[in-house]
Amino acid sequence: MENYKNLTPINGVIVKLEEQTNTAGIELSEDKATKKNQGICISEEVVLSGDMLEKYGGLEKRILNGAKIKFTEGYPLDDTFIYVPIDKVIGVYKSEAK
Repeated sequence: MENYKNLTPINGVIVKLEEQTNTAGIELSEDKATKKNQGICISEEVVLSGDMLEKYGGLEKRILNGAKIKFTEGYPLDDTFIYVPIDKVIGVYKSEAK
């Protein structure tokens, strides 16, 4: 469902959940519902409105396409993609310098 990349959510981001693999690189068949607390942001931009802009205005510059984020809650769009409200993001991993 790559069409989620074309969606620009307001006050949130679309996150692609990471596949869980073992040391041999084989995907684990574990229920993904237990692993829905981190993933990769696929939203091209973050749009905040009204009071959300005042509260989280600096955060949208850090959550760019490709950023790995941790969150407390999200809404599943399908098995791989999830919508995460900006106020549920609890951390953004630093991207490695290229």
